[in-house]
Amino acid sequence: IVKIKGHPYSLTVTTICGENIQSFELPSLKRLVFTGCKCNGWIKKFYSLKILEYNINYMCHYNYILTLPKILQQLKLFYNETRDGNNLRISLQEMSQLTKLALYDQGYYSPLPDGRRWEEFIKLSLPLLKTFQFCFHFVRYPNESYDINQAMALFSSSFYVEEKRWFVRCDFNHQSSEEGVIYTLPFAFSQMRIDIKSCDMSISTLVTDNIDRRNYDSYDRIQILLFSTKCEMPHQDFLLSNIVRLVLKDNLPRSWYSSLKNLRHLEFQQHICMSTKDFADFLEYATQLESLTLSTFVLIQVTDFFKNKNVCDQLYKRIQSLTLSDCLSDTSGCQRLTYPELLSYIVSIFCDACKHLSLNLLSFPKTTVPIFQNMQQLRSLHIYYPTWRDKSYKSAITWFQQCVYEIDASDCIYTPDDANFYVWIKD
Repeated sequence: IVKIKGHPYSLTVTTICGENIQSFELPSLKRLVFTGCKCNGWIKKFYSLKILEYNINYMCHYNYILTLPKILQQLKLFYNETRDGNNLRISLQEMSQLTKLALYDQGYYSPLPDGRRWEEFIKLSLPLLKTFQFCFHFVRYPNESYDINQAMALFSSSFYVEEKRWFVRCDFNHQSSEEGVIYTLPFAFSQMRIDIKSCDMSISTLVTDNIDRRNYDSYDRIQILLFSTKCEMPHQDFLLSNIVRLVLKDNLPRSWYSSLKNLRHLEFQQHICMSTKDFADFLEYATQLESLTLSTFVLIQVTDFFKNKNVCDQLYKRIQSLTLSDCLSDTSGCQRLTYPELLSYIVSIFCDACKHLSLNLLSFPKTTVPIFQNMQQLRSLHIYYPTWRDKSYKSAITWFQQCVYEIDASDCIYTPDDANFYVWIKD
């Protein structure tokens, strides 16, 4: 059941699965931003909708051709497709009212985009289109005849360069397979994924005659950097001072440290090999850092088993949000510490500033009582603890609620299932 009061002009929905949602009317809605699956029939009666920003979450089995409102004038779409946008063009072919289209392919194995196909499609199906922005990540294998130079030549036609003034850049690696990204200039999205080892390998359709390159060589919209490959130096036009969130899937070279002065959120998605010294130096530059997401293994590594006073002091003073993404004490790097020792270190290091804490527990969650007693600034706590870990077979919800009520710590407890527990702490 979806209940929306009043007649909103603009609506933002964080995450939604539309499989069991019936369509309903919002006659005044002009702008919609949401993350959800491809089952989006619930928006088909939004007859006044003009602007849609849609982040496709592939979280359910519904994987048909995407249906979109034909009356849209502006569409920004984040998706994952490995067929050069074939299905996407089918979805767009009846949207003749579009004046602005922004496409971000978040996949890893898409082929090189075909500029001629997009040109012919736009001429035939999107006659009113004035702005075309995209970011297409791709991989090209040695046995494929269509190469990067050919792809860029197709995006250099008079239609793109002279008529529309749409310019593109390609950043790529030369390896056994060519990986890279083709995107429009200026870069139009708030996040960028680094898949290349050097930004020197770049070519562009941007011509120099009668063009102020500064209007196009712009990356100032980027706020989130997804660091998937060890790239030694950022692109010379990057305004890294705008980066507020950094997601690491590979080691970050020291050459990046001094450019991340406004970074607020740091996430380690894998067991990144950052030494305690490197992390201490990183913290010296990232003076605005206030949020950490990492595994217990990485936390132990960057603090030298919680013994590095400089690093621990910085975390103590600054980190307001901490997410431990794996099971406490469930990795080989944690074997020197028992679970109570781990929890004790975490509480002592983050007790001063931390307001939001998320844990993935290996042992009985009643041992989290010290969190409530010693983390005075804490305002919310999330615990993930699957029921199969509880040998007593006692309802996890029952004893967790009892534990919190006993110390009178909570304004609200939310337990959507037997594995996740959300607690909002009293002031």
